[in-house]
Amino acid sequence: MVAFQISQNPSLQTELADEAKAALPDSEDFPWNPDVLPQQLPLLDRTFFETNRKHPAAALGSSRSVGKTALVVGDGIELPGSSVCLMPPWTLHRNEKYWPDPETFDPSRFETIVQDPYVYQPFSGGPRNCIGIRLARAETLSLFAPLLRRYEIHCDSSREPQDFFSLTRRPRNKVMFRLTPRADYQPLKS
Repeated sequence: MVAFQISQNPSLQTELADEAKAALPDSEDFPWNPDVLPQQLPLLDRTFFETNRKHPAAALGSSRSVGKTALVVGDGIELPGSSVCLMPPWTLHRNEKYWPDPETFDPSRFETIVQDPYVYQPFSGGPRNCIGIRLARAETLSLFAPLLRRYEIHCDSSREPQDFFSLTRRPRNKVMFRLTPRADYQPLKS
């Protein structure tokens, strides 16, 4: 979904390409250090987080069990003892209380740290969150930076793909992209 969101935002795509060119000024190779990538590519990093807010891969989210006795949460909501609570990130990430204008794709939401870590849960939250977030983030940044440096991403459809929900969320139908070489891209001479 990162490619789709980038393809639908031409000005963002231009900014991301400029950022990638600055991070990769003289080399076709890209540093694979996941601790360095977010500092070198802050806009792409925010794009990763906003894409995962709008399109969380985990459809069901995290579940937690209530102990044997009832528990009162939030505004006096009582959860019966021995029940299981489920918080789908899809619903949480569209709550206007936490995400103003939630259907709008806006990477600037992540210019500051989200104050409540439990309102952003594409990889669950707390001590049992998914360890794959670090890998997903590194893969996204290391794939898209060289790609955007060389190519423009175009999607054949401007309609947001329909979702298919199972254990993970994915597009119901194929999403087709075209890559066109950037006019200003000059490969390095060996």
